[in-house]
Amino acid sequence: MRRIGPSPGYVGGVVLVSLCYVSLRWLLEFVALRARSKEFQELEIIVLRHELAILRCTTIASRRKRWGMRSRTAGRNVSTSA
Repeated sequence: MRRIGPSPGYVGGVVLVSLCYVSLRWLLEFVALRARSKEFQELEIIVLRHELAILRCTTIASRRKRWGMRSRTAGRNVSTSA
């Protein structure tokens, strides 16, 4: 009969290493964030706001384009069915 579950010699080493890696990475990111100058943080905020504005414009344009195509397609369907 086959046993289901972890092998007897497995003690969760992979999970422990993964947890240590994630914790160390989080700690280093936090230290790097705290070490940044105020000017650099302000510049990053400006760049992120600009990226957000671009994404908003592209999604609005995309929605308008889709709605325009839908209305044209709906108009054709109505005119051909009558």
